[in-house]
Amino acid sequence: MEQTIFIVEDDEAILSSLKGQLEQWSFQGRSPESFQDIITSFTKSDPHLVFMDIQLPAYDVRFTGGVGN
Repeated sequence: MEQTIFIVEDDEAILSSLKGQLEQWSFQGRSPESFQDIITSFTKSDPHLVFMDIQLPAYDVRFTGGVGN
């Protein structure tokens, strides 16, 4: 079974690099299509792990404090 890693990253070069590296190790990298709908994308992907950029344009690590509460 392929493990899914959800990647929240606004820099396309970093995102592409991460996904490529993960695929080499048989992981599936998924990312939101839009930052407007991160929570829905996260829920649909049902990831095993999350890589999250802590300096996003619209969100930062403080945003995640309400998730799951």
